[in-house]
Amino acid sequence: MVSIIVAFPNIENAKGIKRILQKNEFEVHSVCNSASSVISYANQLDEGIIICGYSFSDMHYYELKEYIPETFDMILVTSAAKLDNGIPDNINVLTTPLKTSSLLSLVNEVEKRHIKKYDRKGKNKNRSAASMKEIAKAKQLLMEHKGLDEEEAHRYLQKTSMNNSTSLEETAGMIITLYS
Repeated sequence: MVSIIVAFPNIENAKGIKRILQKNEFEVHSVCNSASSVISYANQLDEGIIICGYSFSDMHYYELKEYIPETFDMILVTSAAKLDNGIPDNINVLTTPLKTSSLLSLVNEVEKRHIKKYDRKGKNKNRSAASMKEIAKAKQLLMEHKGLDEEEAHRYLQKTSMNNSTSLEETAGMIITLYS
């Protein structure tokens, strides 16, 4: 499942969308009302989907898109009038008034494309050498302390990462701290 960040200037709007998504079994990682919060959460997650409004007090959606990792897909929720300004091709759009069925359909479609795109390519291609070393060290510690083979250790890292809503690197760091 792909982690989702919901961000609107009006926090109640964001919470409403979060409730809709969670009722339909989507994983909402966080709810924000500023672009700077979105950037912070996005950097913790490494990849996912951002559902956001047109502008925040600290920046517009197109500026936000420049600051988040390219492994994030964006769904922009805005009025049809604002579409006259043109929207980049790499941003999905839902117009207001928002229909629940349209929201769920688009999130489902974007999630499927996202999983296909990043699972096939392998997320580790976007990781730094230091991150890869840390993940390898954590796997080695799991193999020694839990008697797992390399594939089982990797799955353990992935599952723990997903269950705790942390990145693979953060989970690896926790395991290294635990066993060192």
